[in-house]
Amino acid sequence: MVSFKTKLRSADNTGAQILQCIKIYGGFWRKTASLGDLILVRSKKLKDQKKLEKKKMYFGLIVARKKKTYRKDGSYIRFDKNKVLLFNDQNKFLGSRVYGPLCKEVRGGRNEVKYKQIISFSGGSI
Repeated sequence: MVSFKTKLRSADNTGAQILQCIKIYGGFWRKTASLGDLILVRSKKLKDQKKLEKKKMYFGLIVARKKKTYRKDGSYIRFDKNKVLLFNDQNKFLGSRVYGPLCKEVRGGRNEVKYKQIISFSGGSI
């Protein structure tokens, strides 16, 4: 479950290792975020400082979550780590590569138009 102050890992090649959730978008009383939700993150630990700065805030898209996410067909999906993709203030993807597959919650529906560039960078789908 991704909530306030949750530690996350980066699923792209931006150079961030550990990120922390600062805010969850999508409603005033919203406490947790699910797959495909937009959050505000702060960088805590970096591999190399090519594109990112430490302690700066970025937008993030959740692409993997430890907690089970149930689907309408009765199945569920669960990952081993909480992972996020990073965006800048103008909703441009900061990386040039996505590690791991993207799930249907990010790929399909209304999000497909918003995240078309990310879908082309990813390898597979779940």
